Amino acid sequence: TMAEFEMCPRCRAQYGDAADRRFHAQPLACPVCGPKVTLLDNRGTQIEIDSDRAISRTAHLLLEGKILAIKGIGGFHLAVNALDGKAVELLRKRKRREAKPFAMMAGRLDTIERYAAVDWAAQRLLTSPAAPIVLLPKKYPNEIASSVANGTNCFGFMLPYAPLHYLLFAEPGIDVLVLTSANLSDEPLICDNDAALEQLGDVADFFLMHNRPVYRQVDDSVIHLINGKPALLRRSRGYVPEPILNPTPAVKEIFAAGADLKNTFCFAKGHHYLLSEHIGDLENPAVYRHYIRSIDHLAALFEIKPQVIVHDLHPTYFSTQFAQNYAKQAGIPTMSIQHHWAHAAAVITEYGIQDEVIALVADGTGYGTDDAIWGCECLVCSLTQMRRFGHLDYYPLAGGDAASVEAIRPILGLFKTAGIVLPEDILTAIEPDLQKVHIITRQIEQEFATVPASSLGRVFDAVAALVKLGSQNHFEAQLPMALEAVADPDETGFYPIRLRHTPEGSVVWTIGSVLAGLLEDIRKGHDASVMSARFHRSTGQALLEFAALARQQTGLNRVVLSGGVFCNRYLTNYLIGILQNSGFDVFLSRRVPANDGCIALGQAAIANETLKLRK
Repeated sequence: TMAEFEMCPRCRAQYGDAADRRFHAQPLACPVCGPKVTLLDNRGTQIEIDSDRAISRTAHLLLEGKILAIKGIGGFHLAVNALDGKAVELLRKRKRREAKPFAMMAGRLDTIERYAAVDWAAQRLLTSPAAPIVLLPKKYPNEIASSVANGTNCFGFMLPYAPLHYLLFAEPGIDVLVLTSANLSDEPLICDNDAALEQLGDVADFFLMHNRPVYRQVDDSVIHLINGKPALLRRSRGYVPEPILNPTPAVKEIFAAGADLKNTFCFAKGHHYLLSEHIGDLENPAVYRHYIRSIDHLAALFEIKPQVIVHDLHPTYFSTQFAQNYAKQAGIPTMSIQHHWAHAAAVITEYGIQDEVIALVADGTGYGTDDAIWGCECLVCSLTQMRRFGHLDYYPLAGGDAASVEAIRPILGLFKTAGIVLPEDILTAIEPDLQKVHIITRQIEQEFATVPASSLGRVFDAVAALVKLGSQNHFEAQLPMALEAVADPDETGFYPIRLRHTPEGSVVWTIGSVLAGLLEDIRKGHDASVMSARFHRSTGQALLEFAALARQQTGLNRVVLSGGVFCNRYLTNYLIGILQNSGFDVFLSRRVPANDGCIALGQAAIANETLKLRK
């Protein structure tokens, strides 16, 4: 906000002159009346108070390998020289971010082109007013420090979008910077000067800050290209609060609480669905407080007083509990929406589809209507009804949240369900602690602290571990990202696919044949790149078979894709291709993320259409 910066006479004259290009330009200011930039050390001592010298000194410090906290438009970033491996490693250590890739900023498009492949679509995104982080294929060899983005075949790049960025990159020697959110891992972005000094004093060596208050912190948006077209991974700065169109006005004002991971929330009012910016993971208390503040802010901004509250089916989600308490205090009704139906509904809403569709939804976890953990689903649904047509065969998942970290847990459950004995040498390569393996095995056998799951995300974890790409997720989806990164684009094989019909009338993918084929390739000594590609292609073929069987039964030809698994470019590009070759019309989340960042939109849309039927 510029509220506290009163214009000097010269700026006020330009502001009031209808012939001047700065006529009624809200952020109008100059060095006399505008914000001031200051450089401080991590004890809060001022090093430079002259703005030009502060920026110049910052550039020198970055080239010396120092870590800088730099205040932008939406909050602070942590910056280091991306070509300096020691500086990047030090940032990882201090930020407690062991492996997750860092985003980077370059001053010019041609600089990015030296390090990554930039096609016409990517160029348009990078140079757009939204200025998102764009995931781009790496070029080899390159001078970027290897620790910037290990375990992935992409770099995340953005171009300057704030005046301070442009001034910094105009300094000699500043080529490419790591520019990552200034927070401790999983906490909200810091935007206040005093809070930055207090919380980041052990992380940053110096602080380049200004005295313009950041009214609302907001993360950078992240986007990648699927089938040559943009698809958002994180919808935030530059894209929010642009609404999603609702063709017919909402009958009541609705608040949708979203999911617990990668949370966004959504309001429905009139012809608009107002989806929030990326909030984060609600299990973190600071993120949860930010969630509540953000709800109040957006409701006040658009003058919304919810008449209906919508939440996930999961009874212990923080978002569910918040929604129920909110509704109880306000005396208004609630609705619960199944997680994967909300995923599908988000795509249906994005494209304005009116009829039923076949929905392929694949992710890590989502609470099912049968109290199991769903995660590889073929649904036949619209915004008013949903039927589960098919799914990955259930396997026992032991250990609660630990199952999304330790690949040994889904491995043991999958192989038990398949009736395949895993050779001990493969087992111990993944988990050397045989006593731990024995405990997990007993858990599964005795059905203690286990849950039946159809999670495809955990299958990706298992396969990555089996082909020796790691045994744990140190950050969300680390193993699946590593598996995608090594997949051979020229491989044409896949493992046998088995789908069976159950007595209850659903279709189940029994993955044992895929696991058996994978084990045979491991015994033959095939490279991880071959096995990864075959697994990705097998998964695509299984999902295609689901869609084909659903079309055969229903006559439907539209397929929507959603869920975190479809953030995987290799799988999604392949699946879209084979679905289209089979005559399907395919719709993928693009304006909203395929991951749980879309859940709130789907919840709001289902509630809205359901209320219309009840009217």
